[in-house]
Amino acid sequence: MRITFTPGAGIEEFFDEFFRLARQGRVNSKGMPSLPVTARLGLAHDMYLAGPPVPLQRAAFRVLATTEKLLHRSSS
Repeated sequence: MRITFTPGAGIEEFFDEFFRLARQGRVNSKGMPSLPVTARLGLAHDMYLAGPPVPLQRAAFRVLATTEKLLHRSSS
């Protein structure tokens, strides 16, 4: 998978949150958060994959992000 970042508004906040997740142990052995967490990050920071239509990604990300919220709440 190739990811291209074009720095813009909010990139510092994205990395702050990403590394906070790592410090909390919420990433896998490769340093990647789960798919629901990644979806929430994408929505929160307006980041999308190249290829699939953005409206479709937004809809999928919303479902996944809701799942992440529910799972995170129940584990707290």
